[in-house]
Amino acid sequence: MCFKFLSKIRFSTVNAKKFSKKTNGLPWILAFCFFFLNLSHAQENFTPPDLKTLPTRTLPALGAHSVVVAGLSSGAYMAVQYQMAFSSEIVGAGIVAGGPFYCAEGSLMRAAHHCMQASALAPAPNVNRQNENLNYFAHKGLIDNPVALKKHRVYVFGSKMDDTVYFSVSSSLMDFYRHHIPRGQYLFDRHKSAAHAFVSPFALKKNVCEKSKTPPFVNHCAHFDTAQNIFEHIYGKLNLVEHNPEKPEIGQLYAFWQKDFSPKAPIAISLAEKGYVYIPQSCEKGNCRLLMALHGCKQNAELVGDAFIRQSGFLQWAANNRTIVLFPQTTERLGYLPLTNNTILNPYACWDWWGYTTQNYIAQNAPQLETLHNMVKRLTQTKTLSNPLFKN
Repeated sequence: MCFKFLSKIRFSTVNAKKFSKKTNGLPWILAFCFFFLNLSHAQENFTPPDLKTLPTRTLPALGAHSVVVAGLSSGAYMAVQYQMAFSSEIVGAGIVAGGPFYCAEGSLMRAAHHCMQASALAPAPNVNRQNENLNYFAHKGLIDNPVALKKHRVYVFGSKMDDTVYFSVSSSLMDFYRHHIPRGQYLFDRHKSAAHAFVSPFALKKNVCEKSKTPPFVNHCAHFDTAQNIFEHIYGKLNLVEHNPEKPEIGQLYAFWQKDFSPKAPIAISLAEKGYVYIPQSCEKGNCRLLMALHGCKQNAELVGDAFIRQSGFLQWAANNRTIVLFPQTTERLGYLPLTNNTILNPYACWDWWGYTTQNYIAQNAPQLETLHNMVKRLTQTKTLSNPLFKN
């Protein structure tokens, strides 16, 4: 495989001479092959544990900082809601195939048209409408003052081949960011051919990214790396990627009980019993960055296993870059929940971005947003002697 790889390298005559002279030719090539063969061998021998076998522990207080929220599809809409609700507490957002704040305006019908398959008859909200909504909720004290957005760095991904959340919807969100965030702090990554999915070189299925729009919605599109792009744009220069981020000497992935952070029983607001957190070994003593990654519809762990968590690239880029990654989880809900007087229609395990949990689903005290915020607050708290790193 190594020599097959080297056979594909192209050198001009001038570069070939420089290459040979600088590296002493064959010995360097053999060393190169030896390194990558060993690297490949190490990767093949490492098998992460199944999510069901992960230890379940209390989410620790680690004094995390530089909080970023990112997400795909419904997770992207939820990321935007979190960003607006708690804009004074975070530094940026990574929005993949998502749209404007409060786009659905409490209507599932509007969500399906204006916010996904926008058209001339059902256009995505323009900047004026987005600002009206933002200022109204800020004035009511339901979200933070949007002036904090001026300090954010934002990455937006949109694809012209996405037939689930149209490119025009992502563009509408981007117009809003241009209105609030200085030039240079936002990046609109326009992809020409990706389907509705999180694009990652770590996707196990090397599928055709233009056509695959089925679970687990993690697509392999050549070398395009969405997680890397989010990290680099918001956090800056990165250390090398780690292909085996869960080796004990590098980092650990844990499960935790989401009920510890929810104002209601998790099932009552369409949240799963467990969420997941990745903590690099370098972060176990605290003082690391924190990225919260929100999956899309039909992409939660109960439905697709570890696909989004382990194949998105977030773990791989977090491991050597002192970043904790939080993976909260939703669950499917369809109908009445006994003893709760609670009816939720969420058959695809989406995040609430149209109001299936409460009318003020975009407010800081909305049950899902409050739950996410409580998780973030725990990780950003300073560790004390009375709050050890982990409790079983």
